[in-house]
Amino acid sequence: KPYQNRVTTTVAILGLIATESALSATDTGLHLLAADVRKTVQAIIAAGVHGQTRLFYPYYIAIIPPLYYIFSPVYELVARLGN
Repeated sequence: KPYQNRVTTTVAILGLIATESALSATDTGLHLLAADVRKTVQAIIAAGVHGQTRLFYPYYIAIIPPLYYIFSPVYELVARLGN
C-alpha cells in the first residue's frame, strides 16, 4: 500500500537505520543521493512537524505524512497500557 510505504520510508530515514536498504525495499524508484544525511533527516523532520506533505530538498524529494500518523499507533498502545 503506498501510504504504508511512505510511512516505512519516513520512519527508516528518521531512524537512520539501513536507510538505503529501506528505501529500495519500499520503492525501487527511491534512492538517497550522495548528500549530507543528517541535513536531509533534519529537513524531513521539519517537514513532518510543520505538516507539509511534500519535501523538496536539494538532494531528496519525498512525500511526508504528518508525524501524528506515523506515531499514532505508538500513542494508542501507550494509552491502552496505561489503562
